[in-house]
Amino acid sequence: MKKIVIWILLATMSITFVGLVFIQFRYLLQMSSLMEEQFDSNVKRSLYQVALDLEESEASKYLNQELGAAEIAKLGKLTTSALMDSNQVASGVNIDTTSFGSKPTVSISNPASSIQATSKYRQTLLAQAFTHSRKLVETVAWRRMKEAAAKALAQRVNINELTALLQEELANNEVITPYYFRLIDKKGNEVYNSSADSISVVHKNEYTQKLFPNDLVTGKSAYLAVGFPIKKNMFRNSLTLLLPWAILSFILLISCMVSIWLIFRQRRLNEIKNDFVSNMTHELKTPVSTISLAAQMLADPAVSKTTDTLKYYTRVIVDETKRLSFHIEKVLQMSTFERGNGNLKMTERDINDLLNMILENFWVKVHAKHGQLIADLEAEESYALVDETHFTNVLYNLMDNAVKYTPSNLVLTVKTWNEKGNLMISIQDNGVGIKKEYQKHIFDKFFRVPTGNVHNVKGFGLGLAYVKQIVDAHHGFIKVESEPNIGTKFIITLPTLKQN
Repeated sequence: MKKIVIWILLATMSITFVGLVFIQFRYLLQMSSLMEEQFDSNVKRSLYQVALDLEESEASKYLNQELGAAEIAKLGKLTTSALMDSNQVASGVNIDTTSFGSKPTVSISNPASSIQATSKYRQTLLAQAFTHSRKLVETVAWRRMKEAAAKALAQRVNINELTALLQEELANNEVITPYYFRLIDKKGNEVYNSSADSISVVHKNEYTQKLFPNDLVTGKSAYLAVGFPIKKNMFRNSLTLLLPWAILSFILLISCMVSIWLIFRQRRLNEIKNDFVSNMTHELKTPVSTISLAAQMLADPAVSKTTDTLKYYTRVIVDETKRLSFHIEKVLQMSTFERGNGNLKMTERDINDLLNMILENFWVKVHAKHGQLIADLEAEESYALVDETHFTNVLYNLMDNAVKYTPSNLVLTVKTWNEKGNLMISIQDNGVGIKKEYQKHIFDKFFRVPTGNVHNVKGFGLGLAYVKQIVDAHHGFIKVESEPNIGTKFIITLPTLKQN
C-alpha cells in the first residue's frame, strides 16, 4: 500500500471520528440545556402558583374573620327572601318589600303582564342583594389591604401551610429533587429557613418569588426563595447516557489507533520482508555461484587436475557449502524460536571463564583490524544457568557486530560485574553507532539500520533478533546504548546461579 493512501485513510478516519464525537457532544449539551430549562420553568410555575394560593388563602381567612357567620347568614337570608318574593309576585299576591323599596301589587287579570313583572322584579331584587354583598365585601377587602400590609410576614404566612403548598405544587410540576426554602421579609431579614445546613449555599442558584405583590405599601417586597442543593449533581446524573457513549467512543478510538498501527506495522514489515528477500538472495547467490564455478572448473577438461588444484576446488566447495548451510540454519533457528519450539540445554557455567575462552578465539579478528581488545571481568558472582552453545553464539554475534561496524581503530571492551544480585555483561565498541530512532527496532527480525547506498556489511537482519530471543529465553534482559560516530554498548542482565 502506498504511503499517500495510508495518510489519506488516516486523515479520513480521524476527521470522521472527531466529527462523530463533536456531534454527540453537542447533542448531549443541548439535551442537558433543555432539561435545565424545563426544570427552571417547572420550578418558577410552581412558585408562582404557591404565591397565588397564599394570597387567596389570606383573603379567604380575612373575609371569614371580618364578615363572621352572622353577616354570611344575613346575605343568604336576603337572597332567599328575594327569591320568595318573586314567587309570590308570580301568584298575584301583594308583597311587602320594605327592605328594598315600595310594595308593588301585581294583578292576575293579565297573565302576560304578571310574568313580565315577576321577571323584572326578581332581577331587581337579585341586583340589590348582589350590590349590597359586593359593597360589604369591598369594604372588608379594603380594610384587609390596609391592615394586612402592616402585619409581619411571620403572621401572614403559616409555615405548615406554605410547606404543604410548596410540596404539592412542585410535585404537580414533576419536580422531585430535594430542596429547601427561605422566607425573606421586606427588610431583607430571613424569617424562616427550612434547613439550617443550607445557609452556606443559599446565596447562589436560588429561585425567588415575590409574596403579596399587590400590597399598598411600596418598596421592597417579601419573597420566597427555594434552592436545590443537588441540582448540579442531578443534571450530571441525568447524563448517564454519556457513559456508554464515552465507552463506545473510546473503543472506536482504540480500534482506529490499532488499525492505523497495524497498517503502518504491516507496511514496515513488508519493507523489511523485501529487504530480507533481497539480502538473502544476494547472500545465498554468492556461495551458490562459487560452488557452481568450482564444479565447472572441475568438470572442464582444459583445467589440469593436479592434487593441489583438486584440493583447492574441493576446499572452496566445502567452505561455501558450510557458509550456505550457516545462512539456512540461522533462518531455521529464528523460525524455531519464534514458534516456541527451541529447546535449551541449561547448565551451570562460569560466564567469566566462557568469555575468556571466546576472547582467546576472537583475538585473531580484532588483531586483523589492528584493534585493541580490553577485558574487564570483575563479576564475583559469575555463575549462571545458560545454554552454552546458544549463549556463546550471543556473545560471539555481539562482538562480531562490533568488529564489522567499526571501520578503523577498533577498541572492543568486554566487562562483567554484579548489580542488585544480577550478572551484568557489557560489550562496547567505538564504531559508527546507531541513531536513536533506530535503536528500538534493532532487535526486530529482518531489521537492518539503513545505510543509504552503502552495503559494505552484509546480513539478513537476524543476528540481534536471535540475540534477544536467546537472552529472553534465559530470563534475562538486553538493552543498547549508542551514539552515532561514538560507539555502541550492549548490556546483558542475567540472573545469577544464586537467584535461580
